[in-house]
Amino acid sequence: MDASSTVSDVLLTVDPDVAPRVADVDSSPPVAVCTVTTTVPEDTPSASFASNSNSNDGSLEEEATGAATAMGAAATDSATARTTDNAATATGLEARFPDSLFARALQLAQESKFEQRIPVEEFLDQCGLRYEFCRQTATATAFKLPVIDVRSPCEFGKGHIPGATNVPLFTDEQRAQVGTHFKRAGREPAIRLGVKLITPVWRELLSTALGVADECGGGSPKFFVYCFRGGMRSGSCAFLLQEAGLECYTLAGGYKGFRQWALQSFTIPRQVCVIGGRTGTGKTDVLLSLRRRGCQVLDLEGEAKHLGSAFGHLQHGYGNQPTTEQFENQCAVQWRQFDSDKLVFMEDEGRHCGTCTLPLELFEQKQNAERLVEITLPIEDRVQRLVQTYGTASVEQLVNCAHRIKKNMGPQRTAEFIEAVENKNLAAGAEIALAYYDKLYDKFLQSKPAAAQRLTVELVGADVAAHSAAVVHALSAWKVDTGACDG
Repeated sequence: MDASSTVSDVLLTVDPDVAPRVADVDSSPPVAVCTVTTTVPEDTPSASFASNSNSNDGSLEEEATGAATAMGAAATDSATARTTDNAATATGLEARFPDSLFARALQLAQESKFEQRIPVEEFLDQCGLRYEFCRQTATATAFKLPVIDVRSPCEFGKGHIPGATNVPLFTDEQRAQVGTHFKRAGREPAIRLGVKLITPVWRELLSTALGVADECGGGSPKFFVYCFRGGMRSGSCAFLLQEAGLECYTLAGGYKGFRQWALQSFTIPRQVCVIGGRTGTGKTDVLLSLRRRGCQVLDLEGEAKHLGSAFGHLQHGYGNQPTTEQFENQCAVQWRQFDSDKLVFMEDEGRHCGTCTLPLELFEQKQNAERLVEITLPIEDRVQRLVQTYGTASVEQLVNCAHRIKKNMGPQRTAEFIEAVENKNLAAGAEIALAYYDKLYDKFLQSKPAAAQRLTVELVGADVAAHSAAVVHALSAWKVDTGACDG
């Protein structure tokens, strides 16, 4: 480990421009993580790591060994006051993971970079990260070997490799603490503080990581670990797993490298076919039905968990939207996976889907698509579809959405919509909303380049399977590979 390395290459990212701040801790949406927390007693020997910032005597291995031993003793003392079950658990972890394992892993981490560091493409290929589309539900699922993200929960919440499990080395508060210490005292003191913080919980972290493998199906022979830059956070964890007898790989360049890979993915050209149509024509249902038939579909609304309009967040079952960064990550993995010889179907909509924004390169590929399928549906069927989609929303929710578009829809139309909704006449309210959105869609079409190949498919009723079959039949006129199969 050369002297020019920043602490971002060691324990965490603390570049001056991206150093964590305490105020950032609660800024990201809640995510599901495997978290281990602890309180470090100030009177333990490991507390001297921070105060001894001017001393270079001794190695981290010696200090880690002493700290681990002291923490083990402290844990043993406190365990006597706990229940028998907790004491047995602590004793079991100590027996399974002796102090020497942690000391050895730290020594290896400080002496060299972890050797089994592999580039993004190989990392994703070896861990088996792919989207498999279930023909029954048209749901995208990532199947893989265990992928562990050891960054803090806040970092993970902003964006991560799809399907990864967060086993953070530091809490958000600890990451901010080490970042602040790096700015004030320098690299070595920050490293020592990081070691101090990780010492009392490394056994629990390792046990949690192994539990992730068990959840993947009886334990996996391989582990894939990454941090922000592929430095000491992932390296030290990989050494621990390796010393525990497991085959482990880390991501060269870390999550930062993955993000570069993800954004570059959208520059790869695909044969995009856009499914267009006015609001209520069932474009999303047609797309998902096409996916069930084996077609390549990038469901932007599904990935964004939003239907695109001012009412889009009311869709039942969608839950909270991902961050734009995570939305991009999910789309990128699928975009790379698509076969360039087959069509990729996408819905015709603007660049924003709720709070998620399409990457410019992906939006431009959609905007400039050479193929457009315009579907139509009678107004009565469109009204019925909107009532079914949004009929479970409360009156208050619908009224709030109407107020959001009042400026563009106009005060009179807004008042009429609210009156209809409050009188439980959802069909009348849907007709008013459709009149507004039809004008918006027509204006949107005028701003788009004309597609070289354009089809109009007239649909009726609510039979989604019949609708997608009609679209596939119409596409046969282009003599292109849609990827569709029977069923």
